Amino acid sequence: MDQTMKIKEELSEIADRTKKLQKKLRLAEKDERIERQRKFRPVAEKAHDLLCAYNHTDKCGWGYETNRENPDAAWEGNDEYGPRQSWLKRCEKVSEEFKISPEELMELLDAFEEAKKINPRLFTILLKLRQ
Repeated sequence: MDQTMKIKEELSEIADRTKKLQKKLRLAEKDERIERQRKFRPVAEKAHDLLCAYNHTDKCGWGYETNRENPDAAWEGNDEYGPRQSWLKRCEKVSEEFKISPEELMELLDAFEEAKKINPRLFTILLKLRQ
């Protein structure tokens, strides 16, 4: 019976250690994600400003996703479906898929912004040309 109790205690200690390590891993993964995405924040903001097609009164939550005490909270939050996380993920995906840096992506967005000055409906025009 003593051996059984020792094994149960050991298993309990292992389970506790596993829970602590899993929590530590989640925090480390979140920190890595935040750091990786930090360089995409300005790109995501510009992409949103240029490309968001939602009505900002009731469809896009970008303007509502603010925290005056911690401005980074909206970027670093756990809400993977929030506007900032959504745009960050899109920018990362495009960067990875097309093998371009955040800086190059920003240059493309800057060029698009300049081209929109010629005609604000540039995006719609380009989409029509593709059909």
